[in-house]
Amino acid sequence: MFMKELLEFLRNERLNKHLKQAYLAERLGVDESTISRWESGQITMDFLQIVNYATVLEINVVLQEFGVIKR
Repeated sequence: MFMKELLEFLRNERLNKHLKQAYLAERLGVDESTISRWESGQITMDFLQIVNYATVLEINVVLQEFGVIKR
C-alpha cells in the first residue's frame, strides 16, 4: 500500500509542475516508458530512483514507516 501512495504522490507532484514524462525520463537517464511503468506501479522503484525522481521535481521526500511527508 505504501508504494502505491508514494507513486501517486510523485505523479501528482510531476503533474502539478506541468512536467512531461519525457522531460523526467531525460533528466533521469531512463526511457519514457520506464517513467510510465514506475508511475503505474508496473515496475518498482528502488530507493535511489525515488530520491532522484524527487530531486528532479525539486521536492524533499521523507520516507517514514507509515507514509510520505513532503517538505
